[in-house]
Amino acid sequence: MRTMWRLELPVMGLGGLLTAALLLACSGSQQSAERPGYGGIEGETKLREPENDGRRCPADENLVQESLDTSGDNVADVRKVYRVEGAGAEARKVLVCREMDLNHDGRKDIFRFYNEDGRPLREMMDGDFDGTVDGVSLFEEGRVVQQEMDRNNDGRTDETRHFVQGNLLRVERDDNNDGRIDVWEHWADGDLLRIGYDVNADEVADFWHRAPPRAGEERPEAPQEPPEEEPAPTGD
Repeated sequence: MRTMWRLELPVMGLGGLLTAALLLACSGSQQSAERPGYGGIEGETKLREPENDGRRCPADENLVQESLDTSGDNVADVRKVYRVEGAGAEARKVLVCREMDLNHDGRKDIFRFYNEDGRPLREMMDGDFDGTVDGVSLFEEGRVVQQEMDRNNDGRTDETRHFVQGNLLRVERDDNNDGRIDVWEHWADGDLLRIGYDVNADEVADFWHRAPPRAGEERPEAPQEPPEEEPAPTGD
């Protein structure tokens, strides 16, 4: 008997409940929405160069920089960059960029950029500390709406996660690394509802497996595939 999957996202800090009505928009052939000015993992350059600490946040005389030591080793592992709006008593700092050294090796590994209002816009991460981007998160209204991941370090996105109101809704994955989506997952309340597989490389799910509910728990139904049309009757 298949066990139910649970989603844990400790790095991104995501959680909460997913409304069942949001599932109605899902289908096995849906593709990632294009976002102007963003080239995906494939379009990102290396996180760092050998001769520096990998910083990517902007730095000029009009910006204010702040360095923090969060590990207590007397080495700054967080750098924040602000712009200052207003003057005198009306002056205020607006966050532009934040970068962090997660493994304390002296090189920055995660970079978050903010919009004009100081709300998260995009985040890049080197999760395996090899110097290249393997995860990118996109935000709208301060909440994550999409995450792209390179799980096999080939420089291409092979898993995309879609979120609504900060909660996971759908996952699209390229399991055989041919550049085409062949696995779809539908989620609600942190539980995997069903998973679909494409076996003939046409980027459409050929069959689905459903995850069983937990004992005594009611969960929203996963979106159903439309029934196949019956062939029109032919004359004798």
